Amino acid sequence: EFLGRNSADTGKNVLIEVERFIEGVALPLLHTVAFGVSGLLLLTVLIYANVIFTLSVIAILSGGYLTAYYLVRHILGRTGERRHQANTGRFKVVNETFGGIKEIKVLGRESGMLAQFDEPAKRYSNSMSTAQIATMIPTYALQVLAVGVVLLMAGILVITGEGTVKS
Repeated sequence: EFLGRNSADTGKNVLIEVERFIEGVALPLLHTVAFGVSGLLLLTVLIYANVIFTLSVIAILSGGYLTAYYLVRHILGRTGERRHQANTGRFKVVNETFGGIKEIKVLGRESGMLAQFDEPAKRYSNSMSTAQIATMIPTYALQVLAVGVVLLMAGILVITGEGTVKS
């Protein structure tokens, strides 16, 4: 299996892709667990206070979360593939450049090599920025949805008289 692979690609995958896994999967998973524990505690208090209110909020937020998850998953899948291809292109040009640096310098072909590097570098940076934005938007959208739902439900409870303290 290793005979058919380029050693530069294997090294790139080990160094770069592992870092992307940590940033894109492991750290978000740890954050999810931390928020899950605090969310579970909050959920316990809310259920104790008002079961119907809590179940309504859970249903709305779950729908919003699932929608955001599937949209972001689709975007990140396509973006990840583009990023991988662009990164492979960048590494290929860099390896070719350093492999033939003497010839490139003697023949004055630096600008040609820069031009070859430019296109995959732009695709790589575009895919990285798209991925970063795509991972941030759902968090903010769900926070806005959560605050909006809680305010709406609190307003409904106040209007119906169920959210007021009776003396």
